[in-house]
Amino acid sequence: MSELRIGVVGVGGMGGQHASMYGAHPRAQVSWVCDKNEEAGTAKAGELGATFTSDYAEMLGREDVDAVLVSVPNPLHFPFALQALEAGKHVAIEYPMTQTAAQYDELCAAADSRGLVLQDILTPVFEAQPLKMIELAPRIGKIMTMRSVYIGGAVDKWYTSTQQRGNYFAGLTIHNIVYYNVLLGESPTWVDAALHCDDESRMHSGLYMSGYPSGVLAFNEWHMGSRKAGRWLWVVEGEKGRLVYDTELFSRDEIRLEAVDGDETFELGGIRGTAHEDSVAGFVAQVLDGSDEPYVTREFGRDTMRICEAAQRSADEGRRVYLNG
Repeated sequence: MSELRIGVVGVGGMGGQHASMYGAHPRAQVSWVCDKNEEAGTAKAGELGATFTSDYAEMLGREDVDAVLVSVPNPLHFPFALQALEAGKHVAIEYPMTQTAAQYDELCAAADSRGLVLQDILTPVFEAQPLKMIELAPRIGKIMTMRSVYIGGAVDKWYTSTQQRGNYFAGLTIHNIVYYNVLLGESPTWVDAALHCDDESRMHSGLYMSGYPSGVLAFNEWHMGSRKAGRWLWVVEGEKGRLVYDTELFSRDEIRLEAVDGDETFELGGIRGTAHEDSVAGFVAQVLDGSDEPYVTREFGRDTMRICEAAQRSADEGRRVYLNG
């Protein structure tokens, strides 16, 4: 196989963006596009020179589809991906890959038993904020606490639809859960979470707190449906100072170091970096070249799903959930 022929299911949001990236890759071709929105699907298919269908089974039955990019609503990632694997297709899935760790395991087993590539497109692992924080962390000494607040709009988007979003923490808070774990290089031992989701007003809020083996405490507030301009704040507090990412006080492309030895501002070069392009290149290399370097390790991906699942359970049951037993 010299060229990877991709079928894309779901062209809204990141699905459409990743489809365009595959279309631009020199060793990939988007051959089919599937979407329930015929207008959007036809437009994307026309842009990429692909064939459009609203019938997912039809696309899976095609011999000119080697792999499937799954970008449907979050709760549907698992069944759509499993169906593609059972049809013998390699699969790349927008995050969150699944809603539970058990589903994650089932997809991995389905891929392995058929010798297929399964990619978890967990791009926050490689985004610019956590990578720059890792680089600067030695300047603030031992990390004590981390806290973040995200306030977003998207009143008419899937973010504020419980049915489309599924697990709140897997759909939204996952960004900072990943950032925290990447920065610390460890996974929390417990999580404590709460939710207030009003589907009538489309205002949804989630609170998340976790404790790490090193003693670090991490806090996150993630709000969607705001009628005012949004804000993203992330503060990492250490013995010798702090790191601050604040879209209200600074640019979206800056991190501020406030330390005892002086303050500095650092450019990120784009908050996403090349995370998305790298996921596309990595998937193509895995399928065509047999590369054994996954975009995200299964251990990290599964652990992230386990944390998100525990957070949802904590919010549902109103209690702290311990992750080690």
